[in-house]
Amino acid sequence: MNRYLLSLIFLSLSMGDLSGQEVLDQRITVQATDIALSAILDSIAGQSGVRFAYNKKKVPLQERRTIRAKDEKLTTVLTDLFKGLAIEFAASGNQISLFRSVQPFYTISGHVRDSASGEALIGANVYEYAQLIGASTNEYGFFSISLPAGRQLLKTSFIGFQDQLDTIHLEQDLDLEILLSTGRNLMEVLVTGDHRVGLETSHEYTANGESRIDTREVGAYSSILGENDVLKIAQMMPGVVFGTEGSSGLHVQGGSPDQNLILLDGVPLYNPTHLLGFVSIFNAKAINSASIYRSGFPARFSGRLSSVVDVRMKEGNDKSYHGGLSLGIISASGYLEGPIKEGKSSFIVSGRRTWLDLIAASAQVAEQEVRTNYNFHDLNMKANYRLSKKDRLLVSLYSGRDRFIDKGIATDRFFDTIPPDIKAETELTWGNKALALRWNRTLTPKLFANSTLFYGNFQYDVKTLVESERYIGVTGNSTRTVTEEAASSNIRDFGVKIDFDYIPNYEHHFRFGGGYTLHDYIPGLFRGLLEVRGQQTVREEGALRVIAHEGFVYLEDEMVISPKIKLYPGLHITLLHSDRTLFWRPQLRFRLNYEFKARQRFSFAYSGMTQLVHLLVNTSSALLPPTGLWVPSTRRVNPGLSHQFSADYERFVDERWIIQAGVYYKRMKGLTEFKDGASLINNTSDWESQIESGRGWSYGATAQIQKKGKRISGRISYSLGWARRKFEHLNAGQSFPYRYDRRHNLNISLIHRWQGRKNKEKDIGFVWILTSGHLVDFPTAWYRDINGRPVAYYSVKNNYRLPTYHRLDFAKSNRRKTKRENFRTWRWGIYNLYGRSNFYTAGVQDNEVTSMPEVVGRSLFPIPVPFIQYEFDF
Repeated sequence: MNRYLLSLIFLSLSMGDLSGQEVLDQRITVQATDIALSAILDSIAGQSGVRFAYNKKKVPLQERRTIRAKDEKLTTVLTDLFKGLAIEFAASGNQISLFRSVQPFYTISGHVRDSASGEALIGANVYEYAQLIGASTNEYGFFSISLPAGRQLLKTSFIGFQDQLDTIHLEQDLDLEILLSTGRNLMEVLVTGDHRVGLETSHEYTANGESRIDTREVGAYSSILGENDVLKIAQMMPGVVFGTEGSSGLHVQGGSPDQNLILLDGVPLYNPTHLLGFVSIFNAKAINSASIYRSGFPARFSGRLSSVVDVRMKEGNDKSYHGGLSLGIISASGYLEGPIKEGKSSFIVSGRRTWLDLIAASAQVAEQEVRTNYNFHDLNMKANYRLSKKDRLLVSLYSGRDRFIDKGIATDRFFDTIPPDIKAETELTWGNKALALRWNRTLTPKLFANSTLFYGNFQYDVKTLVESERYIGVTGNSTRTVTEEAASSNIRDFGVKIDFDYIPNYEHHFRFGGGYTLHDYIPGLFRGLLEVRGQQTVREEGALRVIAHEGFVYLEDEMVISPKIKLYPGLHITLLHSDRTLFWRPQLRFRLNYEFKARQRFSFAYSGMTQLVHLLVNTSSALLPPTGLWVPSTRRVNPGLSHQFSADYERFVDERWIIQAGVYYKRMKGLTEFKDGASLINNTSDWESQIESGRGWSYGATAQIQKKGKRISGRISYSLGWARRKFEHLNAGQSFPYRYDRRHNLNISLIHRWQGRKNKEKDIGFVWILTSGHLVDFPTAWYRDINGRPVAYYSVKNNYRLPTYHRLDFAKSNRRKTKRENFRTWRWGIYNLYGRSNFYTAGVQDNEVTSMPEVVGRSLFPIPVPFIQYEFDF
C-alpha cells in the first residue's frame, strides 16, 4: 500500500513538471521600456495565463526594467528579465514560483586612470551595465563593486573621456586598472533606458551635495587681466556671490569668506588669493579636480560653517614628458610633468609670477627710485611613487607669497617757510605654505586607506616707515623725526589623519576616520619706534601665543534603501583644547535623496557645522592684511556653530539639460565682529576685548538651468537671499543685514566650441552678471564741530545699498596643433565689455561748492579692461 501511494505521488509530480515545462515553452511578445518589474509580470501573466508566486520582500517589484522580446519562449523572456537580479524561477502547472538564487559574490576593485597620462580620474563612474550596480571613484581613483559570480558587463564613464565596456567572467575577486581614453565628445554620456544612471553620472552635480567645478571652463571665461581662476567658476553657482569688484572671495548662502573651508590636497588654506584678493592662488595647469559643497556636507569635512572647496592637484604624467608656458598681461607661468620611472612614478611642477614689479620699475626709472611695486608668485610641486600594486606614496607642496611696496614723498605746507620733506614707505607681505605626505593602501578589495601627514602656514607682515625733516626759519637748521611700525600674524598647522573607504556591498559605502592637528597661533605682534633728534622710544606689544589641540573622528555611510531612495547619514565629533578650555562638538549630518519620478529627484539635507577660527576685518586699519586677521577660539571667544537645512529638486530633461531649484535656511552663533571704535593694532595684547560675539541667520531660494554639450554649454543661475547679524553691543542691539546680503544674484554664462580648419579648435565664452549692490555704513545725521566743519554721525550698520551691479565679460581662444604635435593657444577677451561703472565702495566728502558733505561712489574698473594671453604646450 505504501509503495502504491509513493508511486502515485511521483507520477503526479512528474505530470506537474511536464505541464510546467509546457508553460515555459510557450511563446510570448513583450516590449517594455523603463517599466517596473511588477507591471511587466502582470503583462506576461495576462498574455500567457500563468500565475506568479513570490515573496514581496525578496523580489524587487519596483525595479525598473527594459525588455524587448518578439515571439520568444517564456523561459527565455524570464531569463532576460531577471538578469542581474539574482532571481530564479520554477514552473508547476500554470504557476511560476520566483525566489532569490544563492550565488557567490565577488569584489571587483581597482583604480580608474587616464590612459595617456596615468592620472587618477576622480569621480569616474564604474557600474555593471545590466544591474546598474556601481560606484564612483574616490579622491585617488579607487573603486570597489561586489557582484554575483558569472559573466558581467562593466561600464566605466567619465566626463571628457570615451565610455568603456569590459566583459568580465567573475569567478574570484579581481583587482583592475581601468584606463580611459579622451574622446572628441566632451559631454557626459547617459545609458539609454535607465534614468538612474542619468541622475548619478550626469553633469556636475552628484548625489551627496557636491558640485564639481569643470576646470575646462576656466580658460573659456574672462577674468581680471586674463588670469585663469577656478574660484570665479565657483562664483557662478547658485547660492554663491562675490564680495567686491573683481574679488575671488566666496560668500555662500549668506556666509562670509572665512566660513569657507579651502583645501588643497587636504591641507587647509587661510588666504587663497593673490593680487589683494582679485586672483586665487590655484594654478589651473596643476589642478586635477575641484569641487564645492554648499549644503549636505559629508561628515568627513569640518572646520567651517558655510562651504567646502576641495581642490586636488595633478599627480603628473607617468608615460611621457609634457610642459607648457603661458604669457599674460600681468604674469607668466609654466609647468612640466613626466615620469620619474615610467609607469611607476611621476612628478609635476608648476609656477607663476607677476611681472608688475618689472613694469613698474621700468616706468619709474626716470625718478631714480621705485615708488610703487607689487608682485606675487606661487609654486606647486607633486610627486608620486607606486610602492606596489596596492601601495602608493604621494608628496605635494604649495608655496606662494604676495609683496606690496609703496614709497611716497609728501610736503606739509603748514610748517615753517621752508616745507619739510616727508618720506613714507609701506611694505606688506603675506603668503601660504602647504605640505602633504600621503600613503594610499588597498587593504582588502573592499577596504581602502589613506594616511596623511601635513603642514600648513599662513604668514602676514607689514612695515611702515615715516621720515620727516622739519626746517626752522631761514637758518636751515632741521629736526629729523622717524616713526617705524611693524605688525605680523602667523598660523601654523601640524596634522595627521587617516581615512578609510569600506564598501561591503552595493547597499553601503562607509567612510570613517579621524585625525589630530596642532594649531600654533600668533594673532598679532606689534612693534613701534619713534626717533626724535636721535632719541629713540620703542614700544612692543604682542598677543599671547595660543597653542590649540584639535582632534576629530567621523563616520558616514551611503545607504541604498531602495532603487528610489538613498540615505547619507553621518556624524563628525570635534574636540578642541585651547587656552585651558575643552570644547566638544558633535555634528550630525543627514541627506535623503528620493527619486520620485523618472529623471526627477527630491533631496533634503541637514548639517551641523563647527568653526574653530575667526576672521576679524577692520577696514579702517591700514596695518591689517587685505583679508583680515585670523584668531583662534579661546575661553572668551567660543567656536562658531551653524545648523543648516536645505531642500532641492532636480530634473534631468535629457542627456544635456538639467533643471535645479532649492531653498535653504541657516542659523549661526559664535560670529565675531570688531567693537565700535576698536583698533586691534593698538591693543594686540588683549585682542579678545576688542571683539563682539553674536549670531546670524540666512535663508533664501536658488534656481539653475544648465546645459552640457559638445558644442554649446552654459547655465542660468539665480539666487534670492537674506542674511542678517545680531550683536548685543552693536547697532543698539538690533539686527542688521550682513554687508554682502545681495538680495538678487543672476549669472548667465555661455560657451560655444567648434572645430576650425587646419587643426584649430576654437571657443568663445560670455558671462553676464546682475546682482544687488552690497551694503555700506552711511551717516544718519550731521553736526558741526567747534571749527564749523561737518561731522558725520553713524547709528545704523549697513544701512545703504550701493547701486545694482552688472557687467558683461567676453573671452575667445584659438588652439592649433602644430606639425610637431604641440599646441599653441591665443586667448584674448574683455572684462566689463560695455564699461559699466560699478561702485567698488562709496564714501562721504565735502562738496566744493556748497561745502556740505555728499555721497561719492568709487569704481575700480569703470572702463572695459582687455587682456591677451599666449600659451604653448608640448
